[in-house]
Amino acid sequence: MSVVRGPVVSEVRHVIAAGTIEQVFRVYAGSVDTLEVAYRVGPIDRGAVPIGHEVISRFDTDLKSGDTWASDSNGLELQYRRRNFRHPLGPNQTNYATCSDPVSCNYFSVNTIASIQDQRSATASPRRRLTVLTDRSEGGSSMATGSLELMLHRRLAHGCRWGMCEPNADAGGKMEAAGINDVLGAEVIIRHWLSVDAVALDGSSPSLARLRARQLNYPPSALFSAAAVAAPAGLAALPSAGALPQNVELTTFQSLPSGDVVLRLTNMYGAGEHAQLSMPTVVDLCALLGKTFCARISHISEMNLAASVLLQDLQRLRWKVAGEAEAPPAPLPAPLTPASMLVTVKPADTRTYKISFKAV
Repeated sequence: MSVVRGPVVSEVRHVIAAGTIEQVFRVYAGSVDTLEVAYRVGPIDRGAVPIGHEVISRFDTDLKSGDTWASDSNGLELQYRRRNFRHPLGPNQTNYATCSDPVSCNYFSVNTIASIQDQRSATASPRRRLTVLTDRSEGGSSMATGSLELMLHRRLAHGCRWGMCEPNADAGGKMEAAGINDVLGAEVIIRHWLSVDAVALDGSSPSLARLRARQLNYPPSALFSAAAVAAPAGLAALPSAGALPQNVELTTFQSLPSGDVVLRLTNMYGAGEHAQLSMPTVVDLCALLGKTFCARISHISEMNLAASVLLQDLQRLRWKVAGEAEAPPAPLPAPLTPASMLVTVKPADTRTYKISFKAV
């Protein structure tokens, strides 16, 4: 282990197995509440006995998290998981699955966020929450109270019975003896961002985990060219985005072959996650896109998330549940006009618009 200090970043370099497993703990200047852990894992040597290997990173804390932890679903809503728990098929029925392996039955997908927090009584304040942000989708679990683990890499010995193998052309088309993880790369480099935050009695937290997850997963890309490159047609007409509220992201700004533009705005925070940022937020599209760009708009329509159907024409399936009153359909938001370009984005909501322009 070695320590390197600098004006921008200080880090502890830890070699666990030279050439196979190394990790680096980093603290950046000005970042007082986030720790970065970077890993280099691989190649994984199965040794003389061809068994599967799974490399994990486990964080053990004194948090009283019980059997509950949380991970996000596709980067969106947090899903709470319980160790060794399966929902029954119905009232007075057995569970739909039994836990025959203590590890595999407790692993869930982690797309961007995993966390554990104190499960103390309502009078204990403040509670604490450990949040781990990932730079890619990983498997994760909490196998004991106060513990959170994430799978970094794996190498399988046998996996074809799960449909994870492909024909090997070099072996006459025979199926591989191990899973695809064996052949798609022997080394991985992964980053985690860790933070510990207080949790209020209502479940909200001052944590900026949602914003940091975007920063970790979608860092700015710097592109360079040795010679001058002509801008693609229409690029000069794209707006310079104005300031956005801290909890809203410009998810999509896409030019279509028709000349229209698809624009999506997302409120990154779910209800109750943050005292100030988990609120409906008003965005002025003209302030965002610029007055010159806004003056060219001839028509704007709100669409479904895929931007394939007008929101007003969307036919959602409605289910009548025994013992529950049938809920009326949600009212449609007021249509936008070039004269009124204020959009309200609710927590964990994405609003999608197709914008048409006047002929030049």
